Amino acid sequence: VETGRVILETLKKQGVSVNTIKDRDGNCPQHWAAMSGHVAFLNLLHEYDADLVAPNMLGTTPLHDAARFGQLGAVKFIVDTCGKENIKTRNEYSLDAFSIAAHYLQDDVLEYLIQQGDVSNIINAKNARDYTPLDVLEKQWMKNTVGKRSIANHILDSDESARFFSPRSIRQRYERSK
Repeated sequence: VETGRVILETLKKQGVSVNTIKDRDGNCPQHWAAMSGHVAFLNLLHEYDADLVAPNMLGTTPLHDAARFGQLGAVKFIVDTCGKENIKTRNEYSLDAFSIAAHYLQDDVLEYLIQQGDVSNIINAKNARDYTPLDVLEKQWMKNTVGKRSIANHILDSDESARFFSPRSIRQRYERSK
């Protein structure tokens, strides 16, 4: 982190914003820090006015990247620093952080995002392919035969006595709870 501070200080003295440093995909350093789960570096970047919700060329934000790679610490830092409303920010594929975490079966991230408030509008939101996060979860769960029990518990069901969950049963419970 100290090396990063020296570099950021040098850039600042030269009038270069950290937000203007991008790779060919439009990812800023904050995207890479989020993907890697480097919360200390995200904090340092934030101190140097980095936009922690800056979109890349596809509209993907550091929060999306952290959700994709299951970097719970980075997800928490970005949400706490930039606000819960960023959970709903969509990329060019109409995916928000919740949908991305569901697609990649990142149950810890999903649990945290669910705890941040009302997810009913996110659960019902459709992506560019007309899928809801539950559709995506079901599709991914079927690919991964093990599934993620804790996702089911925290999304729609608090019944700790249930032994197995399938996305279909999750969907049915959610539909009944409306």
